[in-house]
Amino acid sequence: MNSLQRRGTVSLVAALLISVLLGSLPPLAAAAEKPLSERSLSDLVEGAKKEGRLVVWDTTRGKGKEHFRAFEKKYPFIKVEQALVHSDEVVQKITMEQRAGRAPTADVIACNSVSYEQGKVDGVFTRFPWRKVFGYIPAEAVDKGDFGVGVYGNVWTMAYNTKLVPKGKVPNSYEDLLKPEWRGKLAVDIRVNPWSYIASSGAWSVEKAEDYVKKLKDNQPKFGRGGSAISQLLIAGDFQIAPVYLFNIIAARKSGAPIDNVFTEPTVGMPTGIGAFKRAPHPHAAVLFVDFLLSEEGQRILAAHSVVPAHMKVQNLPVKVTLMNVPKYLRESAKWARTYRDIFLSRAR
Repeated sequence: MNSLQRRGTVSLVAALLISVLLGSLPPLAAAAEKPLSERSLSDLVEGAKKEGRLVVWDTTRGKGKEHFRAFEKKYPFIKVEQALVHSDEVVQKITMEQRAGRAPTADVIACNSVSYEQGKVDGVFTRFPWRKVFGYIPAEAVDKGDFGVGVYGNVWTMAYNTKLVPKGKVPNSYEDLLKPEWRGKLAVDIRVNPWSYIASSGAWSVEKAEDYVKKLKDNQPKFGRGGSAISQLLIAGDFQIAPVYLFNIIAARKSGAPIDNVFTEPTVGMPTGIGAFKRAPHPHAAVLFVDFLLSEEGQRILAAHSVVPAHMKVQNLPVKVTLMNVPKYLRESAKWARTYRDIFLSRAR
């Protein structure tokens, strides 16, 4: 083999080796891709077209799919898939996946703010400049760390059975529940919501909330767990009045149930947060979905399902809502729960 042939053979081998090596590396364009946080709306749309799918962990137990279908109509190249999970379990689920070194099996979730804040602590959400890309999102709805946004709120209010309580006799304040006429006729959540929420918001001091619970015990309340369960028992006539979430009341009232509500002072609410997971399999679609839920169209769809929307053009409550301080609640709720439980379970002296 002459030198020219050897050089040709070496060049061919080198070319083949380079092609193999390059074949094992990501394309140059992919390597140079901008991080998600630096992408424009048009970049997000193009990325979502390639993904073609969005997996949502759904805490609504399958209710109210209109916002999913509306999102698919706006972005017909994205197919939404739902997985039913409980809001209290979602953070544990995603954290376990991350600790196992696995990519999350879902892209995004809307969950109560307690679960959302715990997710932030565990580092499950990715940062994104929401207001930079979607300027109409209200500043107060965006998480300070840009991990997510508040989509809607669940408001505690006073519910009553309309067959058992005349409208003129409904208590208009939490203090009214302490009157002897309500002894044995009211129910409370065993976790003592909403008073723990009120204490976290600063509307009442911790001492005032504890003193209130001590007085409330004298009225021999019944106990339940969760607004949905309590509202069903209220409708059945097991008791006459109870604080529950507003959406429980509105949904039941639409079906003709004998239930209504009055707003008390303070009216306290728990925001629902939404964010995209780190290493989400479909990150572009996830960001577009968050944007859609905060749009006026998305907010009107959510409002139809008896929640309080974040969009100011869509809100229609007749009272001011004080939001709970979720980080404070996370720090103190276990202690409060023990205190309240000890109060209710202690024997009367």
